[in-house]
Amino acid sequence: MKNSKLFRYLDILHSSEWRGILQFFKGTIGENNDPYKLFNHIYAFRKKLSHEKLEIAYVNETMFPHLPRKSLQNIMSVLAKEIEEYWIVKDLNQDRGRKELLRLEALNKRGLYHESDKSFDKVISLTDNNKNLDLWNEYFRLKANFELYFSNNPIKSNPKKAQELIKNGMGCIKSFTSNLFLYYQSELYNRQLLNYENWETDIDLIETFGLNSNLDQLSKLLLDLKVLIKGDYKNHPKSLLTLLSDKSLDMSELVKLTSFHHVRRYFIMQVRRGDKEKIEELASLIQWSIDSGMLLYNNELHIHYFIGDLNVLCALSDTDQARFYKEKNLKYLNLNDRDEGELLGEMIINFVEGNYDIVLRKHSVSTFKAASRRLQATGLFLRSSYELKGKDVYYFDSYLRNTSDFLNRNTKYLSKKQVDSWKNFIKIFGGLIKQTNHQELLKKLTEAKDVIHRKWLLNKIKEEQLSAASST
Repeated sequence: MKNSKLFRYLDILHSSEWRGILQFFKGTIGENNDPYKLFNHIYAFRKKLSHEKLEIAYVNETMFPHLPRKSLQNIMSVLAKEIEEYWIVKDLNQDRGRKELLRLEALNKRGLYHESDKSFDKVISLTDNNKNLDLWNEYFRLKANFELYFSNNPIKSNPKKAQELIKNGMGCIKSFTSNLFLYYQSELYNRQLLNYENWETDIDLIETFGLNSNLDQLSKLLLDLKVLIKGDYKNHPKSLLTLLSDKSLDMSELVKLTSFHHVRRYFIMQVRRGDKEKIEELASLIQWSIDSGMLLYNNELHIHYFIGDLNVLCALSDTDQARFYKEKNLKYLNLNDRDEGELLGEMIINFVEGNYDIVLRKHSVSTFKAASRRLQATGLFLRSSYELKGKDVYYFDSYLRNTSDFLNRNTKYLSKKQVDSWKNFIKIFGGLIKQTNHQELLKKLTEAKDVIHRKWLLNKIKEEQLSAASST
């Protein structure tokens, strides 16, 4: 039961959502039906989802003894589906532009043209890109114009109104496609730089379409991002940071998040190239992303961002910045993730500080729900063990075999890149402890497309080469 889709959904619910879902289910499911009864039972243990009274055998025997196990699993599937419905309704209510567009369509389809015309005016007002920087605003405006014109709505019998709808619709097409092309073009440049992928043909194709000559504020921001990613000049991050923190701009979460990640990547690249002055700015930017609430959902920070930021701060600066970050932001993690975040954060920091014995002690008491976090802890454990124990083939053999088995069992929870990276790490690390020909290991490391902890492996192989050379 606890490994089901339902419990994966329940695990990420914010405390404020539980009550809302309970009320939602009263209307959609009904209090007298089995799915509601099951959720009401779970609700009583919402602060401890690992409780023994939530075991599927216990629930089946005490609450639904007349039902086979398969029927109980079907009830759980119904609840998971209803939680998805709740999220859809909740998100739609928070997106006023999209909600108003749906209202327009519903009214217009039913011949309530006077009301749909008023709704049209509201859609246009809500999706003004000069006030609200949102990639989808022009699409909503286009859909609103399209809905009124290409329907039975008599508004187009007025020649002036008809021309206005067509003209505005064409303007929306130009603006929307232009901004969408810029968005994708920036990401294609980004992937070329980070992943060494070749997207030149697609980038050139986008260039042939050209840009809308009347650039709105969103277009200008996206152009700035493209210039930043290409590395054409260094002064733009300042203006982009100013723009990100400008509270007078109603920037959509998507645009703000994309801008933040590109500026963050720029600072990381500059620090790696030796510009140590950017470390403080990077740390400030990372903290700003939390303080501003941009990375928070229901005032909670996803553990993925928390661990990612710790890794970046540890890799690019001293661990003081990372410790400060961990202590300040651990409180934002979901209660169910907080212990894992604390434990993995300490393992990361202590590994960078060279406290390998502490990493081993913490790993011995660790349990991680997510496969990716368990693998990260395993990587810290294996490298710390190597630093302390050296090339103990017998010691490492079982750990590498277990890690390989774990990968094979959890492929559905990991990306292909993660699996390939770890399989290559296991092969090369195994060769390192078995004292395989170092030149051959270097060749394998160079030729492998994806290898986790590549830099660490490279350093260890070179150390072994120097040691072998000095002993001869």
